[in-house]
Amino acid sequence: TALIKRLKEVGDMAASERVVIGIETQLDAREEVKLLKEINSPGIKIYFKFQNALENGRDLCKELKILGKNRICQIHCTDTDGVTLPFNERLDMNKVKKTLDKMGWRGWLVVERSRDKDDVRNVKKNYGTNIEYLKKVFQENILDVLIDCFFECSQPFVLLQSIASSDPIDRIFFSDRPIDVFRSTA
Repeated sequence: TALIKRLKEVGDMAASERVVIGIETQLDAREEVKLLKEINSPGIKIYFKFQNALENGRDLCKELKILGKNRICQIHCTDTDGVTLPFNERLDMNKVKKTLDKMGWRGWLVVERSRDKDDVRNVKKNYGTNIEYLKKVFQENILDVLIDCFFECSQPFVLLQSIASSDPIDRIFFSDRPIDVFRSTA
């Protein structure tokens, strides 16, 4: 189809620049694997979103295993609004971490939603709660994570805190905008 052809073209352009384009779909993991095979470009990978699997009644960990570590560029590790991540009963983050570790996946985890329904406008509280929880689950040693980033990241970034700081380094400057660091460690 025209879409597949276009994704192959931009994927190949991205790969030639050592960049990956992440695509998010509503497809199940088997269909995403099929889509990636049709596109056939190392410059296109799946930007996996927990919420899509959960809302469609799919087993999140099975979906991750089917995709495999080499087809996932990064993970949007949040769910729909209602509760923050530590209180989300349909998302077992410890099981997810074990699955990702067993797969040998290492990459970026992105937080966007999962807000407390009774306080959705309190961004600092909701985001802070989710960040703190994810760090407890995924980051055993933040310094090891940052050292991995220096040697493994294909795109440059600048630390906004010093390594000597007593606070964990959790902000980077990436693609001209600050984002939080959540690297899964194997």
